[in-house]
Amino acid sequence: MSWGYEADHPFDREAALFAKAKIPFYVCPGTSTWQTLIGRHDNALANMRAAAQTGRRHGAMGYLITDWGDGGHPQPLAVSYLPYLAGASLSWCAETFDEANLIPVLNRDVFNDPTGNAAKAAFALGRAHRKLKFAIPNETPLGTAIAAPPQEQHELFCRNGLKHYARISGKNIRAALKEIEKQRAVLRRAKPSSKAGNVLLQELDLAARMAAQSCQFMLWQQAVAKQGRVGAPRRPDAAARRPYQQMARTGIRELRKLEKDFNACWPLRNKATPQHCSAFLKWRINDYHRNPRWTGRLTPL
Repeated sequence: MSWGYEADHPFDREAALFAKAKIPFYVCPGTSTWQTLIGRHDNALANMRAAAQTGRRHGAMGYLITDWGDGGHPQPLAVSYLPYLAGASLSWCAETFDEANLIPVLNRDVFNDPTGNAAKAAFALGRAHRKLKFAIPNETPLGTAIAAPPQEQHELFCRNGLKHYARISGKNIRAALKEIEKQRAVLRRAKPSSKAGNVLLQELDLAARMAAQSCQFMLWQQAVAKQGRVGAPRRPDAAARRPYQQMARTGIRELRKLEKDFNACWPLRNKATPQHCSAFLKWRINDYHRNPRWTGRLTPL
């Protein structure tokens, strides 16, 4: 099994070794949805295309699309359908694959949306991470900033999420947030003609909302970090605290809504209990409460 998930994965080198040794092998690209919430569709398409071309050139016996669930698998199935379709098409015939057909086919056969907006928004959401102008293998900050576990858990997945705010400009974070909200507006114009299509729409919007909160949390981290620099007042007065209190209250309110909606949506198509998949929402709520110097004692919302 030749596993590899980045656009530049060396499938060709690995496949050549298998072929030379006369070992039957599969090429195994991925959907790039894990640790992203809304996808890395640009990376997934390049990764899947490379795997298909390499597999054919070196005589692979099969093509396996992988779809992992790091960090509790919070990303819904709706996010994976576009790379599923792309991988199936590329593995069947990479030479005739046409990316332009993905959206109309998804709308017709998966989202059942005659308006064409559901798949259009799904594709654009999967590229929203590019607005951050920051790349890291196997994740995006849109997925891991909100899902990063507490340090004491020593968890491997999403562990870098709380560090990304220092590497991305506030301008780029706001650009990504704007793009997510723009595509949520497109989703609201979709009109699926089936119950299944409506569930998919609900899943996509839930994932987009969580990605948006990743942006909001990184902006909060930047605001707090700025006030920790040399020259910042040691005991900020009530007026100085007010903007930070508002940011924290808004973040907590949105995370609580997300937790409620996640718990209602997740069981519609998944067997795992929602609490095993959405613990990170409580972790971020706790983080908003953990900066008394600038938020003071937050009153209940």
